[in-house]
Amino acid sequence: MIQKDENFTENKDYYFIDFFKSPRILRIKEGEIISVKPYKDRDLGKIYLGQVDYKLDSLSAYFVNLGKNKRGFLQEDLDLKSKDQVLVQVAKEAYGKKDPGLTTEIALQGTYLVHFPKERFLKYSNKEKKALKATWKEGKAKLPPGGWLIRTGAFDLEPALKEAKTLYREGQRLLQEERLAPKAKLLCEKSPLEEGIPVFTNNEDLARDKDYSYVKASLYHHPHFRKVLEDLDKEVLDLDGLGQVRLEKTQACTTLDVDSKGKAPAEEVNLLAAKVLGRQVLWRDLRGMFVVDFITTGEKNRQDLENTIEEAFKEDPQFISYGFSKMGLYEFVRMRKEH
Repeated sequence: MIQKDENFTENKDYYFIDFFKSPRILRIKEGEIISVKPYKDRDLGKIYLGQVDYKLDSLSAYFVNLGKNKRGFLQEDLDLKSKDQVLVQVAKEAYGKKDPGLTTEIALQGTYLVHFPKERFLKYSNKEKKALKATWKEGKAKLPPGGWLIRTGAFDLEPALKEAKTLYREGQRLLQEERLAPKAKLLCEKSPLEEGIPVFTNNEDLARDKDYSYVKASLYHHPHFRKVLEDLDKEVLDLDGLGQVRLEKTQACTTLDVDSKGKAPAEEVNLLAAKVLGRQVLWRDLRGMFVVDFITTGEKNRQDLENTIEEAFKEDPQFISYGFSKMGLYEFVRMRKEH
């Protein structure tokens, strides 16, 4: 049964999954949009209790029933036969007519740790390996059984060990389901939404499947949010009347050209443009190579611009900055493939 709530905007803190144009997840806090992400119903990372349909002997591979008319492809040298149950995780999204690729190596992702409930090992992120080993010299003994990867940035032991207990409990639940569950089904998926926050959507099927509150309206039709959302579809973005940013996508890269209207110093217009482009690139989820042609200024302004852009992308693992080129163009990349 669908929950309906047409007075959702009376809330000040919520998610809205809007299907009016491109499906997007909007995060509203204190009555303002603070983030926008594309909504993708993705299989990657989902964990299923699967049931073997049949084996391809020539490839040492299996077609696995995942329940609800879903099927996956598992290519591992295992001793399985038709109707056998197997715990699997989606390692590769479906593509075209190809089924999603599966693995039996189950990995539960946390902020500080990755837990492998079927394994027995301890590994550290290569990026901070030496420092992490020193930090976890004594703390590693407090980790529950299983395989563990200590991630970059896991230097605060108290929340990391608390997370370890949560991941371990979830891992044990999955192993128990593998032993006892009677049929193929989805066991675990990581939601892109923070727990405990109300979720509204204008898609009836999604509301029904996920038990979200359904509304007919779109935030595009709400006067308070309309301009912010319409800007996500524009090629020319206004900078508070002081200038503009022209965004153009080509096959090779995305270019952003900053112009001033002469009403404010170039440095001020550039900094405003840097904040706008950071938000627009993230909210539109643009990927690939970017070239930004700021208004020509001195070296100090260039450093300020680099700092501003890097601050905007500080939580984005796909962002790589290449700084200013000899031609005075700022270059950066957002990797197309997510880690």
